[in-house]
Amino acid sequence: MSAFKSFFVRIPDESTPQFQMFSMTHFIFLIVVIVILIIIYRYSYKLKTCKYEKHIRYFVGSAMIYTNINLWIYAYSLNQEWYHYLPVATCGYAVFFGGLTLITKNKVLFKLTFFWGFGAWLSLLGPTMLEGPDKYNFYQFVFRHTGIIGSAFYMMKVFDYKIDKNDWKLFFYVTFGLTFVMTIINLAVNKPDELNMFYTMQPAIHGTPLNYLYDVSRWYYVAFWVPFAALLGYLYGLPFYTKKELFKK
Repeated sequence: MSAFKSFFVRIPDESTPQFQMFSMTHFIFLIVVIVILIIIYRYSYKLKTCKYEKHIRYFVGSAMIYTNINLWIYAYSLNQEWYHYLPVATCGYAVFFGGLTLITKNKVLFKLTFFWGFGAWLSLLGPTMLEGPDKYNFYQFVFRHTGIIGSAFYMMKVFDYKIDKNDWKLFFYVTFGLTFVMTIINLAVNKPDELNMFYTMQPAIHGTPLNYLYDVSRWYYVAFWVPFAALLGYLYGLPFYTKKELFKK
């Protein structure tokens, strides 16, 4: 197999991971991601008057949506079960909504994408991918999660979209509804190592305090994890919530 073809080949799930969490590779890509997001947040407003702004936005939005299609193609190539086509966590929805936000400028999708950005940060800090820098999926993973956060920042800076504290309610109701439905599917399939949507079957990463709670009871873990994730979403928005004027002129 040529090096070019090998670049696009995924590592089987049962293989030893090439990527190691908290390795030098991990720290380098985190630094790169942070720099990119700072640039988007600080300087993307300059594209307001750029005649190619729409083209750039459409291209990035389409690329984000394509990554979901690429994952479906991969699942199809392995003849995987139907549930492998479902997003594992909010990031799967957020990358699709983020892409649509850039293309349509829909404010509801923007708000959901923004709050689901905290999940993207968690994924970047604790990646569960197998591939290393010599594989396409490594870059797709980084692009997807950076795109979720960056697309919300872009709409805030280029189109002056705002986040209000009340917007958290939209995030909570939609996320809780999805969590409820996905938990039912998780339990029906009952294969935690294959299907663990929204991580209600077991913690995404081993060796965290959540594992200790899970060892006591899966339901204790779920009862803590779901409200805790909702709280993280609220706290994530704190630096961005619009401030109400105390005195109107």
